[in-house]
Amino acid sequence: MADLELKAIKDFQNFHFLVKDYQRGYKWTGEEVKQLLDDIYEFEPQKENEFYCLQPIVIKEEKVSKEKELIDGQQRCTTIYLILKYLGKDTFELNYQTREKSAEFIKEIDSLAIAGEWKDWVDAHPDKDNVDNYHFFEAYQTIQDWFAEESEESRDKKRFLDKLLNKTQVIWYEVEGNIDSIELFTRINSHKIPLTEAELIKALFLINLKKGTKQSEVLQLQQNEIAQQWDRIENELQNKNFWYFISHTAPGATRIDKLLSLSTIFKDPDKIGEHALFFAFEKDFKDSQKEASQWVTNRWGEIKHIFQRFKEWYHDFELYHLIGLLIHLGEDIDDILSVKEKSTSKKDFKNHIKEKICKEIEKIGDIRKVSYSKDRDKAKKTLLIFNIISILNSKDEINRFPFYQYQNISWDIEHIHAKADNTKEQKEWLEEFKNWLLQSGNEELIKKYSARIEEVLAVEKNNNREEDLKEEEDKMGTLIEDIYDNFSNTKEEGEAFDIDNLSNLALLDSSTNRGYGKAPFPQKRTTIIKKDEEGTFIPLCTRNVFLKYYSPHTDSLLSWSATDRKNYLDKIEETLKNFKNYE
Repeated sequence: MADLELKAIKDFQNFHFLVKDYQRGYKWTGEEVKQLLDDIYEFEPQKENEFYCLQPIVIKEEKVSKEKELIDGQQRCTTIYLILKYLGKDTFELNYQTREKSAEFIKEIDSLAIAGEWKDWVDAHPDKDNVDNYHFFEAYQTIQDWFAEESEESRDKKRFLDKLLNKTQVIWYEVEGNIDSIELFTRINSHKIPLTEAELIKALFLINLKKGTKQSEVLQLQQNEIAQQWDRIENELQNKNFWYFISHTAPGATRIDKLLSLSTIFKDPDKIGEHALFFAFEKDFKDSQKEASQWVTNRWGEIKHIFQRFKEWYHDFELYHLIGLLIHLGEDIDDILSVKEKSTSKKDFKNHIKEKICKEIEKIGDIRKVSYSKDRDKAKKTLLIFNIISILNSKDEINRFPFYQYQNISWDIEHIHAKADNTKEQKEWLEEFKNWLLQSGNEELIKKYSARIEEVLAVEKNNNREEDLKEEEDKMGTLIEDIYDNFSNTKEEGEAFDIDNLSNLALLDSSTNRGYGKAPFPQKRTTIIKKDEEGTFIPLCTRNVFLKYYSPHTDSLLSWSATDRKNYLDKIEETLKNFKNYE
């Protein structure tokens, strides 16, 4: 098992680091060196125990020589070595296994006259000519230039050295001696075992269990138990439906980070910087008055408690939909945890969640004014709320809304009745409608439209004269208007039809929506039913629209009439309005 701790640069005193020959050479550019110098220089601790932290260094101690083999972190460690050399501080040694000339050069670099161009310098020192030395030379020159670049007020070397030694720390990750260094190096650098926040905190837990007074057998059992529980939780969080119930954003490298970030010790979730979460746990451990293994037990117990709470909510039909809806309306799961902590009972908790959803409904305002063209996001939000509440009202526990699909499949707002806007779309639309018409077997419609469609398409295809094409385009437009009127009854008396009104909108995945384009209602209905039978997720209310569920007395399944639109909009309004009374 690896040992993990934070180690200040001053604690590197008398360390002998070894870079073995399987490692690539030093490659940091001047920009990277300058960035490190800037970061340390600009860091201003506000409290005594604050520090600037570097990325992890992975080392393994050699059994005989006691040298510390640098498995990962050579670039950072070498740059720190060069900075200390420039500042006249020999804190630690850095050796190269098979590159003796490189080792000699870096050891004496502070006594060499490093200046000018490498080509000119190496011409005067031909025995120093190798690729490692070139990069050392460039980095050291960058350090020299950086300290000298402010002519009026030179940078305070003494203050910088104090920051580097006492206020700069690294995440020190020391692996056991029986680990294969080359294999570990390869895995780290191929990102198969990135040192994520979760990996670092897991190591912190397992390491600090060893600091108790328990017998080795008991210790091993506890370590194994935590490791197994940790892996089980991570595996369960890999369930996409579970993950997107508690989060509306994509996961990182490890998903348990989400639970760790919800710990009560992580007071500042907006804090930027790598490994901020690990530093919070590490600081909490240092500040704790409890015995190390007890601290681990308490903190791990808290993480498990959060996870068990999420599982309980996930398996509760009502809470799954109520909380999932809030998450996908933009609420953070930590806010919902706070609501739970303040609730006196499960019923009280549900009521608080419902109150939050009611506030979201209030923000929508008059749904009869919701329009695709004016506020697409509001239209989508309204349709999502309508779908979730409808599922809750159905009490059908088999019919769970898949938040994973909602978040990860590109969703469109479907115009139930749509129009083809240009000649190309109109031609494609007529071709698709003709195919649907022939498949429908509706003799009356085939007799009414088939010949006219064939005539318009044939004439348009064979005509090249501009004036003739314009005439045929007009005929095509007239034919399409006639078909639309037949299938949507848009010319009903008193009807002022707004195609972008909520009464003509539904949620649908973009693949299905764009697959049938701006087809008339019956063609869309056939496609939706087929997709539903094939197992494609069709939102409940979208399915209900095309099944005419909201129109109890319908004369035709082939049109989306003014009456259908009114019934649909009335149902949306009624559903959202009555949610406050949902039990």
